[in-house]
Amino acid sequence: MDLFELRFVDGPDSDGDVVGMLVSPVLNPLLFPKGRAQLVLSVLPDEPNGKFRQGKFAINSFHWQSLQQFMDLQQKISNVLESELIQDAKRWKAPVEPDELWNLVQVVSLDLRPRNRMATPLYEALRKRMSEEKANKLAGNEGEETQSFFTISVQARWDEEHLLRCQFRNGTLTKTLHE
Repeated sequence: MDLFELRFVDGPDSDGDVVGMLVSPVLNPLLFPKGRAQLVLSVLPDEPNGKFRQGKFAINSFHWQSLQQFMDLQQKISNVLESELIQDAKRWKAPVEPDELWNLVQVVSLDLRPRNRMATPLYEALRKRMSEEKANKLAGNEGEETQSFFTISVQARWDEEHLLRCQFRNGTLTKTLHE
């Protein structure tokens, strides 16, 4: 039995997002009751001019690490999401009980992106003026300490105008956004 299968029909859109499907018998049924998840994979351009070749894209090792960590930590992630969603509902003055939560939300997608790296010329200009650590922080660059990053997008009935996007870095919830 395969742990998971990735299915893609098209290549990246103009923003570099590839929409596909993650299918697995081991997906957490609270998060993905049908055993499949929409997967949004952000990829980097593969042409020197910064454009994407039609229908072509590459999945890098950071994508794989992020997907593997998500698969390994699903139970922990569902517990963290449950707590975060209950708090979010309270902020919207729509308190919910834990036993009814998963009937009021739907996980829309699992989003994977490449490791953040700033374009070289701008980063090099920063490096001439400050330490590597400070330049990396200002540039938003992620070092080797970032082993994974994924976002789980959730639609909740108490806020139907926005998606709740829960960002996980190294398996830990780092930020929750309404977009």
